[in-house]
Amino acid sequence: MRFPIISDIHSNMEALIAVFSELHKQDEKIDGVLVLGDIVGYGVNPNECCTIIKYLKSGESFMKSEIDAIIHKSDIDKLARHSSIPVECIVHGSLPSMLLEHCLPAMLVTKTNAKSGCRLPCRYINYGLKDEKGEIRTIEVDQYCRNHIMFASDLCVLPYLNSFLMTDVETFRIEAQYYEDDLVETVVNQYRKRMDLLMENPTVFYPLPEAEWKDLVEKSPKELSLCAYSQNVTYSRSTLEVMKTATQAN
Repeated sequence: MRFPIISDIHSNMEALIAVFSELHKQDEKIDGVLVLGDIVGYGVNPNECCTIIKYLKSGESFMKSEIDAIIHKSDIDKLARHSSIPVECIVHGSLPSMLLEHCLPAMLVTKTNAKSGCRLPCRYINYGLKDEKGEIRTIEVDQYCRNHIMFASDLCVLPYLNSFLMTDVETFRIEAQYYEDDLVETVVNQYRKRMDLLMENPTVFYPLPEAEWKDLVEKSPKELSLCAYSQNVTYSRSTLEVMKTATQAN
């Protein structure tokens, strides 16, 4: 029997996912995971790391990050089927990739923090982080001055909705708190229309009409991608890119 031993994760979600993604690429067969401790601390993703460890303890031998692995191999369905409570999936919206307990605008712009008397720079100007790939990740500051570092693009799984419908997921959620009313109406109507179509025969692939996709893209404030459902949180393939590949394959 083979058991990888991990420790000192310290809330580093990307490093944790990278380890198991590498095992998956090498097709390493493992029987379980031994976690020696120090899952949280220092890093910025303690909740996510705890969730991953709980996922592994549920019986899965490794984490997979590609959309084919996650959706078409029914990992979501396994989680939903064995869960003691209803499972909900986010299918569309503007999502945070990271949560910081400290306020970057206050520290970097005004050299202050909540304890020293913050000047609330976030009230007057919108801020964001530009990563090494040139993608802009906006910063949303909540009422507790925590920073939600958003994905550079918005999640959209509309072309792959049939994969979710074939699972035991109870609820599909649209995160629309940052959307204008017109966009909320467009998104909800498109998902409702496609769900009604796919529910008749969810195993059949129906290409998304180009006119509907164009309307959604034009109204969206960001590019649309598969976010963490594809590859990783650092770089996500665009939904359009994956959709074209799927259309050609079918």
